[in-house]
Amino acid sequence: VEPESYEIEADDGHTLKVWAKGPKDGTPVVLLHGRTWSARPVWDLQVEGRDGASELGASTMDMMASHNIRTYAPDFRGLGGTVRDVPGYTTPNRCVDDVVCVMKWLEKEFGVEKPLLVGWSQGGLVAHLYAQGDRGLASLSGVVLYGSIYDPSPTDAVAAPMDEEPPVVMNTWEGAMEDWTVPGIIDDLTAEAYGHSALEWDPRKVSWNNIHEFDQCDSAKIKIPTLVIHGEKDVYTDMEKQRSLFMGIECADKTWRVVANADHPVHLYPQKRKVWMSSILSFMNSIGL
Repeated sequence: VEPESYEIEADDGHTLKVWAKGPKDGTPVVLLHGRTWSARPVWDLQVEGRDGASELGASTMDMMASHNIRTYAPDFRGLGGTVRDVPGYTTPNRCVDDVVCVMKWLEKEFGVEKPLLVGWSQGGLVAHLYAQGDRGLASLSGVVLYGSIYDPSPTDAVAAPMDEEPPVVMNTWEGAMEDWTVPGIIDDLTAEAYGHSALEWDPRKVSWNNIHEFDQCDSAKIKIPTLVIHGEKDVYTDMEKQRSLFMGIECADKTWRVVANADHPVHLYPQKRKVWMSSILSFMNSIGL
């Protein structure tokens, strides 16, 4: 089943794409994708001949819908259905501002108040920034920092001039396959479906800039229930960084879950996605969702 497609206007007039699935009266969850690939391949991957909600499927949106969850998955600028703005860079603070716009739209159009926010990979950093302080307290029931590439050390990335057009760099099949680092963890059919979907929705690599803005991530500013979850063998982070993230969170209502023998995209793997989903459901139940 194709997801519902919405186009909303951001505070600066730019059009943002938001995908939605699940029962209209279901528990609301907002899903933020990562650095390179947009919402459709990340959260609604369809594998031919398989039910997306099943253990062998690969659609998180379908799986959540089967648990009476209504998901909303925006595309950041320059990814998926949201075109680049001018001159074409995607920045952390702009992503956070766009999430603010999505949250306001959800409340105005659907009466959604205090959804659960789930951010994966670099989207985990966007979720982290959004959830900090009074804004998180006022607008979220909880936050899931999933495979977050959080690093307590300041970034050494050099920002490019924002008034210059970014270079054109195309995504590749090899790039779409690089997340599978545990031998045999993903079957060929799912991997191939991911590659085709990723390159269909994101043929050009997004141009991130001002990465230093992620240095504003401060665990001590998270005052809402939090689930930190990641794969044991995630090559984009490590146990010490995740420990620092978890231990620094101010809210005492927090959970740290490590999925054994899994790497970065736990939610896409047969067998492992069931463990991932049960962790999300358990967290939701613990905070009254």
